[in-house]
Amino acid sequence: MEQKTHRWATAAMAVLVFGLLLVLNRLTPMIADDYNYSFSFADSQRITSLLQIPASMAAHYQTQGGRLVVHAIAQALLMLPGWLFDVLNAAMYTAFSFVLYSFGFGRRRCSALGFALLAVGMWLYLPEFGQTCLWMVGSANYLWGTAISMGWLLCFYKLAERDAPAGALRTAGMTAWAFFAGWCNENTSAAVLLAAGLLMLILLLERKRWRLWMVTGCAAGFAGWLVMLLSPGNAARAAREGVDVPLTLSLLRIRFMNCTSVMKEELLPVLAVCAALLLLAVSLRVKRGDLLRGGALLAAALACTYSMVGAPYLSGRSLTGTFALLAAGGMTLLPGVLHAGGKQLAAALLGVASVVCAASVIANVNHCYLDRMLWQQRQQDVMAQAASGAEQIETFAIDSSSRYSVFSGLVDLDTDPAHWANRAYSLFYGIGPVSSTETRYN
Repeated sequence: MEQKTHRWATAAMAVLVFGLLLVLNRLTPMIADDYNYSFSFADSQRITSLLQIPASMAAHYQTQGGRLVVHAIAQALLMLPGWLFDVLNAAMYTAFSFVLYSFGFGRRRCSALGFALLAVGMWLYLPEFGQTCLWMVGSANYLWGTAISMGWLLCFYKLAERDAPAGALRTAGMTAWAFFAGWCNENTSAAVLLAAGLLMLILLLERKRWRLWMVTGCAAGFAGWLVMLLSPGNAARAAREGVDVPLTLSLLRIRFMNCTSVMKEELLPVLAVCAALLLLAVSLRVKRGDLLRGGALLAAALACTYSMVGAPYLSGRSLTGTFALLAAGGMTLLPGVLHAGGKQLAAALLGVASVVCAASVIANVNHCYLDRMLWQQRQQDVMAQAASGAEQIETFAIDSSSRYSVFSGLVDLDTDPAHWANRAYSLFYGIGPVSSTETRYN
């Protein structure tokens, strides 16, 4: 009876999560790469058919970068009516929540408290929320890509826990999935493969055997990661942006410190909670298997951040995978801590966090609404100028202080009409050159 209550409460919270994300997605307009990726990289034609995407991605691989899986998803999503993307994206965010939750819980071990803690934590601390969960191209890259990778890792962990045999269908499915999971994102995919490798070491410590699907899966994932990393477009883009510099010890030290700084800025509360969970799990003598698996996921999360020392720059959205692995590690440890007497502490933490979360939701939904109104005002002004035959359209750029707004930290319109974002905007709407003369905030 208690489990049935937990399942209904969890389902109700999932509906609330979906509803909130749907509202936010409806308030989020197109921006920057949304316009850019609406056109083929092969011939600059508007993408109107799935058949155009392979050629577009082939050109992208040569000139832009190797993340073909997520960018192909982005181009497919950009063909859809806006309302349909909004529904699908909200559904993906909800599914992603359940993937992370399922590292520690499931149908037979359901916990409304566990799901509530995760949902509140995702809202408050998922890095660059507007860019990673609401922006069309950003969602494809970070929300959808991380869900694909973490979904594979969840299956890997659950199948290993059951000691699932290596049937032909299971081996083929896990191998193919791993290849695409490895091809999603440079640091997240690498960290997910590391987490799988650490689990295989844990199995050796527990004197358990490896299955064929484990070996072929990790190998296929590594192959997909290499295909992405070896893209000629990565080098071409680095050269264009002037960041193609040799790695020296001094540069690596600077980047290491930068990774630490960005992770502290974005995820310090999450790191603190996970560290506390790990200490509690040790002191409360949580099952050794859960402790080892949770620790492996937390270690992979740190590797997800520090693998970025090889990259020329680190943005907050690159820590989406770090958050996901921290959350998965925390969820793995949480059932043991709750069972050993940590429910009251967890409930008190949830009570405080829920108040903060509710206030944040109200303030930031309103902020996104005001940004949407400002965007609509700009659209009307731009289209009115275009209809009047203006040769040069002048308008304003939009910036935002809310990390839940897509206008926070993203390139909007530049003062130079030849800027790539301006050209993509003009091409998408079929209007003349556009430039911004000021930046407006809400």
